[in-house]
Amino acid sequence: QQGLLLINLHHATEAERNLREFIALAQSGRSLPSEQVAEALDMLRFLLGVELRFEERHGILRAIHVLEAADTNDAITYCFPSVLRWNGEQAVHWLEEFIEQDPDDMVLRIALGRYRIGEGRLDEGEQILRACCDERPGVLSAQAALLACLYERADWDQMDAKLRELPAVESNEPWLLLRLRGHVHNYFGRFQEAAKAFTLAIEADPSNGESYLGLGKALAGLQRQEESETALRKANVIARIQNRLGWIQVRPEDVAALWEVAELCEEIDLGSRATVIARHILKLAPQHEEAQELLTRLATRPKE
Repeated sequence: QQGLLLINLHHATEAERNLREFIALAQSGRSLPSEQVAEALDMLRFLLGVELRFEERHGILRAIHVLEAADTNDAITYCFPSVLRWNGEQAVHWLEEFIEQDPDDMVLRIALGRYRIGEGRLDEGEQILRACCDERPGVLSAQAALLACLYERADWDQMDAKLRELPAVESNEPWLLLRLRGHVHNYFGRFQEAAKAFTLAIEADPSNGESYLGLGKALAGLQRQEESETALRKANVIARIQNRLGWIQVRPEDVAALWEVAELCEEIDLGSRATVIARHILKLAPQHEEAQELLTRLATRPKE
């Protein structure tokens, strides 16, 4: 209750602390009402989404699915964490209210910088993010956000210089940073390094079309034409999925649109995503034979 109240009062950092403490009690074996645990997870999902902490939000969405408390929006956000629009006016408004109560919070400032970039206010976004990077150079989410600003300016030389200041690429770094590393390497013709960065990005976020496009370009540069064409085809299918997701967000009970997405996921070997969508379809329409057949097919295939 304190966490929910703090959200209403726009104290995001304190609210997160309370929600995580409550969730930790549930994970430790305390007997707590499942609907309260689901509500705490949902509110934490909301906070992480507003703060653009997509990697952490993905883990919370997984927990919501385990509790079988996921709605249609949870399902598509879990399956396509970086495909849906993230810089809507309402999200910006919530973040601005949070940062008004806690203007020194690094996480909120980084998010604000990214939102300003999304609004086209590059000078303001860069100023915010440079200050964050100067204060705490080791925070890779800040460095990634600053690189995103430079990317919007097409300032490749400065991006390259910035990357040389950072540690070597790691699989567990921010998804945004992995993608931007790939773009910079592609631009300068370092196709082997680009392919590695985009491959890591896809392993972390398998439904990101931008990463498949970048990987396709890198593989073409390495003269691996067939693999390049496969990556580009997957990017094209993900773009088709993205078109349907907007419709689903408006009409979450539209089983036909969800089924189209499930089929497209199967087409490009996103079996785990197809499974989540098919299971959700069966929650909405228990007699949906095609979804049941899809689950049967996928159960016999190797894991991704």
